[in-house]
Amino acid sequence: MGNYLHRPDRHEIFNGTLPSLRPTHDLTETQDLLVDPSTRDANDVSHKITAIGSRSTTSAQKFLDDLKSSPSSDPASWGPEHGGLEGCKAYGSYEEVYADPVCPRPRMRV
Repeated sequence: MGNYLHRPDRHEIFNGTLPSLRPTHDLTETQDLLVDPSTRDANDVSHKITAIGSRSTTSAQKFLDDLKSSPSSDPASWGPEHGGLEGCKAYGSYEEVYADPVCPRPRMRV
């Protein structure tokens, strides 16, 4: 799901996500990437979601908006507050995600 950008002191993992037919499950799984890694004793890594692909731009944008609107009491709000969704693009097809040369190639989960 992610590509690594090497920095000696920290690894940034860039993720693209392709929500499936189980949007609630996918939202929860994607939100997990946005939790402060230090809560898991990981201080040398961070996740950044760069692309969301869906069957329509509207549904991809809704998924992105849902990620951005995590209440401050939700551990997943740490990610958007710390740049975890900065520059994230919503795409109306999976092909558009794969065609964008800037986005990492996401791996699909079945």
